Amino acid sequence: MFNEDNYHTGTLRSVISHRAERNFSVGLGGFLFGTGQKGDEPLALPSHLTDPNFPGIKKVSGFGGGVLGGLGAYLPLFGDFYSSLSINAGVGLMTKDVEDINGNELDSSPLIYQLNGKIILGFVRDHYYLNLLFELAYFDTQIYTNLNEVLAVSQAKIAFGYKIF
Repeated sequence: MFNEDNYHTGTLRSVISHRAERNFSVGLGGFLFGTGQKGDEPLALPSHLTDPNFPGIKKVSGFGGGVLGGLGAYLPLFGDFYSSLSINAGVGLMTKDVEDINGNELDSSPLIYQLNGKIILGFVRDHYYLNLLFELAYFDTQIYTNLNEVLAVSQAKIAFGYKIF
């Protein structure tokens, strides 16, 4: 009943031992997101908003989570090289505390959206492996009418390992 090839560590072991062929998958999961920004000056000035009488936003904080679904692929390349690609999209709910510069709380939409993608290029030889990963994550939520908070995070990682078993 348990098939280790369906799980991340099983896939990694398959790649390291050269058992894996081309593989495509669909997944469903979740995400969490927290944010906090505060400033002595307004974070969003009145000129950014459609209401010219609005004084500006001074504080934004919140926490939320949601469901995430995506597609993934493992593709063997030439020789001992391989690549892995994935793209995920999600939607969720977020509780937020948004204040204007006068200390008044503002209403905001509880929805949060996420989009992310990963690209892995790897090399496997005998018991050694090397992975290069690049990831881009994008979060978007509305903090006031016609004003969204957008966070884009990119990261790169390198991993070198040795297969013991």
